[in-house]
Amino acid sequence: MLFRFLVFILLPWALLAQTFELKDSMQGISGTEYMEVFEDTTSKLTIDQVKTKPFKIQENGITSHGATSSVWWMRLKVRNSDSNDLTWKIKLMFGLFDHVEVWQFANSSLLKKELKGDHHVNPIDTSYRDRSVYSFITQASSDNQIYFKISFENSGIAELFATIWSPDDLSTYLQKNIYALIAIFAGLFVLLFYNFFILLVLKSKIYFWYILYLCGVILIMLTFHQIGAHYIWGDSIVIIDFMPPFTFIVVNISFLSFTRSFLETRARLKRIDTLITALIVINIVALFLSMTDFRIISMKLLQIITLSFFLFPFAGAYLWKKGFLVARGYTIASSILSVTITISLLRMAGFIPTSEFLYWLARFGFIIEGVLLAIALADRINIIQESYAKAQENLNHSLEEEVKKRTIELEEAKRIAEDLARKDALTGIWNRRAFLEMSKLEIENAHRHNIPLSLIMIDIDKFKNFNDEYGHEIGDIVIKSFAENLKIHTRDTDVFARVGGEEFVMLLPFSDINDAKNKAETLRTKIENLSIDAPNMKLRATASFGVAQLKEKESLENLLSRADDAMYFVKKHGRNGVHFTEK
Repeated sequence: MLFRFLVFILLPWALLAQTFELKDSMQGISGTEYMEVFEDTTSKLTIDQVKTKPFKIQENGITSHGATSSVWWMRLKVRNSDSNDLTWKIKLMFGLFDHVEVWQFANSSLLKKELKGDHHVNPIDTSYRDRSVYSFITQASSDNQIYFKISFENSGIAELFATIWSPDDLSTYLQKNIYALIAIFAGLFVLLFYNFFILLVLKSKIYFWYILYLCGVILIMLTFHQIGAHYIWGDSIVIIDFMPPFTFIVVNISFLSFTRSFLETRARLKRIDTLITALIVINIVALFLSMTDFRIISMKLLQIITLSFFLFPFAGAYLWKKGFLVARGYTIASSILSVTITISLLRMAGFIPTSEFLYWLARFGFIIEGVLLAIALADRINIIQESYAKAQENLNHSLEEEVKKRTIELEEAKRIAEDLARKDALTGIWNRRAFLEMSKLEIENAHRHNIPLSLIMIDIDKFKNFNDEYGHEIGDIVIKSFAENLKIHTRDTDVFARVGGEEFVMLLPFSDINDAKNKAETLRTKIENLSIDAPNMKLRATASFGVAQLKEKESLENLLSRADDAMYFVKKHGRNGVHFTEK
């Protein structure tokens, strides 16, 4: 019971912010645990009315309250225990506020009142360093109360993170900040111009979207660091209010279009492509809403759209796993962007505490992601070139194989054509032309190596009677059957040809006159006993054979003439016989 009583009495005191002790040297001390906040949802309260309202501390370091149209008040109690007056400063880390009113009180006495914010700062009268910086002097051994009133013309992001500085330490910090920003912008412009020249050469829409994305990142840096408002578009309230949503939308649309082109989602991931198209349309809608009284809806939409970027690394990883190597660079780069955006959105929505480290993490996240996307583009070109080279190599190999195949086919066709030109169309054996070509080579070889060679002339007996009595079709059947049966009894080395209508010749390498005579007698017997199948009949035929052996230095023509004479000798002496001339 006593414990509950103590908690009930002491808890309200525990929730009150502590008084901040001012020092000679203060290097960006976070004001989170000292600043109290109050949300005026009516946007109508005065400073006197607010003094009576219950402020609360920013619990767990949460200083961001997301998109809002409310007026936000901050109160800081400070004490100077020193014997000298102290000059000190407060820097608001996030400076995109339309109106910032500041009061400094000593007890109930007003010491200072100041009005700043993007709608009131004149770049001519205020230095860039002092846009979001507020200076105070606290007298020796006294307490002060500092009140901030932060408001928007329509709506904005209520990020209330502030740091407390001594003048010299803040000056050093701001100088380092400027150097860091110069380095960041230098890197961005190097990337921009380098890839712009690649765009001129390749004329690729992927590079167009990447360059537009870099331009959007540069505009974000110029806008959210208030460089643009101070040095470029000056005191133009319309542009100042328009630039924050516009820069986000440029980055969103360019990155979405870049993703669509890079991953070829229209062909490879149709559902993701539909999602990207829808997000682009919503971005355009958000842009128009940002120029109306529905600006807060526009800001909420942009947060949802940007959070959806978390999905795209998974899409890239899926395609990479499926063998689309081009997606690997995108997957790595978009993962960095996804993490950066997710952390920023969680911070802005008040789910994680704000710190200066997270501010710079977001900035460098965009830079690193831009560099990795440039590397991904180079990797993409390299992969495409390798794929093209491999495809070209495969194509060349296929063409070579096809050429070889076609060459073989042509050679075979040529051989077949030549064979057809050298073969008898009816019987399929060699014709007179082929016989003369082949026989000359065999005779030259026989003379050179003293090899015996003989020749048999064959003529079908009374062939004219077959044509006259049965017709030419039956005559063709007789000739074809005659050739088929003779061919069965030829050797591979023999040259068997049809040299006339019913005349055949057989050249026999490595055969003397006796071999040739015996061969002729065997063939004569086969023909004599041959039964020729014809339509509705069986036919028989005989043949006359003339045999001659090649003499020394004898020509083919002379050998043919002697064999022909021997054959006609058989014709004159009863046919169906074999006659030979002596060597």
